[in-house]
Amino acid sequence: MAWSGAMSDTSLTIRVSRSTHELLRDLADRSNATITAVVDEAVGDLQRKKFWADFNAACEALQADPAAWADLRQEDAAWDATLSDGLEEEQRSDDQHRKRRGKPGAR
Repeated sequence: MAWSGAMSDTSLTIRVSRSTHELLRDLADRSNATITAVVDEAVGDLQRKKFWADFNAACEALQADPAAWADLRQEDAAWDATLSDGLEEEQRSDDQHRKRRGKPGAR
C-alpha cells in the first residue's frame, strides 16, 4: 500500500485476512485510489446500510403496534395541516394581482 501523504486523519494499522487484503488492493487499483480510501468508503457504505436497516426495523416495529402507529399517523396529519399555512391566501392574491394587470403584453 502506497501512502499518498494526503490523509486527513491519523492512520492506524488493522489486521485483515490475506484474501481481504487482495480484494482491497484490487479495488484500490481499479478505482485509482489508496487502500485506505477504499476501506473508508466501504466503512461509510456499511454504516449507511446499517443505519437504514435499523431505521426500517424500527418502522416495522412501530407498524406492528396498532396504538403507536395510529398515534404517529395522527401526529403526521397534524403536521400536514401546517404545510399549506397561508399558501391559499398567497395564491389568491397573486391571481388578483394578475387580473388587475390585465393581459400579458398589453399596454
